[in-house]
Amino acid sequence: MDRIEELVKLIENRRTESAAVRQKAVNEKRQALTPEEIETLKKISEDLTAYSKELSIEREMRDAEHILNLSANKTIVRPDPRVDHLDELQAKHPGLPPKDKRFESFAEQLKAIKKACQPGGYVDPRLMWGAATGSSETIPADGGFLVQQDFSSEIWKRAEQMSEVVRRVTKIPVQGNGLKIPYVKETTRVSTIWGGITIYRLEEAGTKLPSKPQFGEFDFKLKKLIGAWWSTDELIADAPALAALVYEGFAKAIDRKKEDEIINGVGGGQMVGIVNHAAKIAVTRILAGHIDYIDITNMWARCYGPSKTNSVWMIESSVIPDLFQMTFPGLGTPVYLPPGGASGSPYSTIFGKPVLEIECGQALGTEGDIMLADLSQYAMIEKGGIEVAWTNALGFLTDETVYRWVTRNDGQPGWASALTPKSGGATVSPFITLAT
Repeated sequence: MDRIEELVKLIENRRTESAAVRQKAVNEKRQALTPEEIETLKKISEDLTAYSKELSIEREMRDAEHILNLSANKTIVRPDPRVDHLDELQAKHPGLPPKDKRFESFAEQLKAIKKACQPGGYVDPRLMWGAATGSSETIPADGGFLVQQDFSSEIWKRAEQMSEVVRRVTKIPVQGNGLKIPYVKETTRVSTIWGGITIYRLEEAGTKLPSKPQFGEFDFKLKKLIGAWWSTDELIADAPALAALVYEGFAKAIDRKKEDEIINGVGGGQMVGIVNHAAKIAVTRILAGHIDYIDITNMWARCYGPSKTNSVWMIESSVIPDLFQMTFPGLGTPVYLPPGGASGSPYSTIFGKPVLEIECGQALGTEGDIMLADLSQYAMIEKGGIEVAWTNALGFLTDETVYRWVTRNDGQPGWASALTPKSGGATVSPFITLAT
């Protein structure tokens, strides 16, 4: 077992231990954890952070050594898309075609890139508009060309359109390497709001009591998502098939990775997922291995009131048979309603809210098989689109070229914890799961 597999196993084991601690309190019908259990969960959380950080480093090292070893090339930097920069570039290279002269397709540009890297090969002038600039001009032998911006952006757009989960989260563009967002620090509304604001009646000559809100800060750090693809000369020659493969394959991979981390991310080198965040509420399951109508109503009751408007149900496909057999007690009316056709809802619904069948949920009976969430309360920062670069250094003797896709983002729920309502009853949150 290599270190990456070992770390993945350690993370899984610690998550299982954490769930067992909480389940013990549920089984014993306790409203609070013991000091020893809290200390255990704290240690588990620290271990998860450390393991996740190490796992991220190990994966990046492996990628660098086995896939993205571009040491023979100069660093590739995305050109500044500003018009004045392009005018500057054209003044330096009078032979360049007009700025509106573009490649007709992604496949056409990939073929031009391959020709340019071959000994004595012709360098298509149109590649200069996508060429890397910075400390030095890009030379084919020293690094390669960036894929033209309008084609690389298309991958990003298609990825966003495919996932209903990714489409619904709140996206925040950033310019630097991260972002700090202040938030109202509030865990209870029993006697105050916003962490400390108190409003009261005051009798004549009574003493005014001060109150103030409390604030915290979310810290986002951009993290890299990387994909690499090796291609032979024969495959590149089949340009239409190549373009379809590259577009669809990498669009789906980027999309699924982001969706998976929004749901299951463990932090560290990943985004923090809903299932692993402190603001999530895991409702106790009535019947092991199944989903009951009471489970659905209990989940709905724990959803924060204002979030009910934007909430959606997310399910894994193994849940569907239980949902179709679920009826309102004593009435026989279906709880789960299929899409309503051209004139109705395009989604299946529960309590009038869309049901999204997602790939990154968990099997029936496991936490994550069904979730209720207001995804607008999940924040994700992004910087730019996808940077696409190439090198033939690794596959020079075998006539292979490596294409690399890189994007950077980070995300986490926009709540620090669940909220105790004024009644002092059960906590509420925009993120509800059903416990294993």
